[in-house]
Amino acid sequence: MRWPAKLPAGTLNRSIMSAMDVFPTLAEAAGVEIDSPFELNGRSLWKALRDGKREPRKDWLMFASETPIRGHFNVTAFNDEWKLVQEIDQGLLGADVRTHLFQIEPDPNEHNNVAAAHPDVVEEIGEAIHRWRMLYPVSGTRHELVPPPGWRAPKDWAGYPVAVGDLQDEPAPGMPPPFALPTLDWQHGEAGRLIYDCEPYAFLGGGLCK
Repeated sequence: MRWPAKLPAGTLNRSIMSAMDVFPTLAEAAGVEIDSPFELNGRSLWKALRDGKREPRKDWLMFASETPIRGHFNVTAFNDEWKLVQEIDQGLLGADVRTHLFQIEPDPNEHNNVAAAHPDVVEEIGEAIHRWRMLYPVSGTRHELVPPPGWRAPKDWAGYPVAVGDLQDEPAPGMPPPFALPTLDWQHGEAGRLIYDCEPYAFLGGGLCK
């Protein structure tokens, strides 16, 4: 922020701030009352910026990040002291969760996973993540929907699903090149391409079509 009349140049504030905090911070700085029937997710940090003080974060700041691998995503929650990262592989009947806990001040670069030494902290933050995920499911946080590798749109959606011969000739925009499809088929198996007249055979655990 640049405000010569209010903020000294070169001021550094180490309070944790997210994009959700920008609007309430600017509103308070401008003296604008927020007239909304909804509770804002963010908080105002104007007093901390103005007074040059660090504002501790009492709530958990949450983030969810998907990867191109179907059913795999990461969730993290952190405040000034702790950061918990969950790597989640989710299937139809269950989920495998790998947990990483970092203590931010002595380990800002997150080299040491201390989850085993602090099971109570893992449980506390894990419960907070669980409640947050119920309110904001991962499928609702995507900025765009991404089809599985090699997916091709049908020529006529009225008869969907259809045989592979009735699909469009070219993959959907953004799909990998044809030479990469065998590798993706092997990696993702039946969770990858949508092929309806495929005769599969097992190859190192994959789902290639004959």
